[in-house]
Amino acid sequence: GGARRPQGGRERGEDLSYSMRIGFEEAISGVESRIQLTRRVPCQVCGGQGAVPSPSAKACSVCGGSGRVHLQRGFMKFQSACPQCQGTGTGRGEACPDCRGQGTVRKTEHLRVRIPAGVDTGSRVRIPGRGHAGRQGGPAGDLYISIEVAAHPLFRREGADLHLRLPITVMEATLGASIEVPTLAGKTTIRIPPGTRSGQRFRIRRRGAASPGGRERGDEIVEISIVPPSADDGRVRELMKELERVSGQNPRAKL
Repeated sequence: GGARRPQGGRERGEDLSYSMRIGFEEAISGVESRIQLTRRVPCQVCGGQGAVPSPSAKACSVCGGSGRVHLQRGFMKFQSACPQCQGTGTGRGEACPDCRGQGTVRKTEHLRVRIPAGVDTGSRVRIPGRGHAGRQGGPAGDLYISIEVAAHPLFRREGADLHLRLPITVMEATLGASIEVPTLAGKTTIRIPPGTRSGQRFRIRRRGAASPGGRERGDEIVEISIVPPSADDGRVRELMKELERVSGQNPRAKL
């Protein structure tokens, strides 16, 4: 550990970052998408070595033309391919005219990627081996896709749970009712018990988002919002006054 890497040795390529914006429902269920990516790939002319053979190439100055080097650590001796000439025994030769000695060239590719179900804004999806190519034939880096999820007009997400604000009438809250509720999988019906109050919550099991890498789904949390009747209708105002007289309710009595 701490030993300096020999010049010309194999090196892993750099990781690559990519930003992607997906829809709310795509984040919940997962999506396969086609992206355009520009990255460095091995040069086809020199095979990623950065040099092409030269008739006047001399023996490698590191291994003396043997293609092998000897390493000693304490009492142990090792033999491996020369990192300077990659075991060929000759010098680098002439710089590759296509990649100008870099060993890699820029290339624009179209790639299909799978975004798993349950991702959220801030999630990162790793695609192994799709980063920049390594040096001297080293392994490629990875591609990291940063996710941004669009907002939904009805639902708000907290972890794996989805939250929905459901408006109901005063009559439904007072008398109770069976009400259709939207979910991402279609509509379902919940029972509102008599005397339900604004802000009260009901839970619909397993109608939320999946946890990334897990099988369990979150729940849908329905929060009740009681909507008063229109005050523009005279008949409605009369009935509300009658209701006030009959009920005699004062919700601020204990304040």
